[in-house]
Amino acid sequence: AVLAEAATIAEDLCLTIEAMELWRECLRINPSHPVATRQLAGLERLAGNLDLARRAGERGLALRERLLGGDDLDIARTLAVLALVDRLEGKPEAAREKLERALAIAGQKGVESGEIGRWINNLGLVASDVGHLAEAELHFRKALAVIERSEGRESALVALALDNLGAALRAQEK
Repeated sequence: AVLAEAATIAEDLCLTIEAMELWRECLRINPSHPVATRQLAGLERLAGNLDLARRAGERGLALRERLLGGDDLDIARTLAVLALVDRLEGKPEAAREKLERALAIAGQKGVESGEIGRWINNLGLVASDVGHLAEAELHFRKALAVIERSEGRESALVALALDNLGAALRAQEK
């Protein structure tokens, strides 16, 4: 518990390498730590270590599904991290499937947050990647609405969604 808290603090301070080491140590002590695999996957993705990110994420996903079943919000979070890895690896269909599953889980739980808005935004990016600009526009508009409701208009996530929406509109010459 102390290592996990220290890793979270390191992440909050943008100490990525230190946080990664702390999460790895958590996994050495407890290979089925419920949060460490997802957090490590996300940090490995940020560091550009996509293979390590995928392995950590898939390991965490298997653990969480075995422990919690298929509809836990932590499973959705892990799916969202893996979807980002898929997108970076040029696997848009796999990314879309994971994001849609993550959003379905969040919908079943009645969760609406900035985090969910980011997932919808990422779904728009995947649609944009494959040239489905009208679909991307719809996702960006929905992400913007969710983020504004949950985070407020001043959130940095609003700026992100607006930027992506603007890019989709420009690409469609709207």
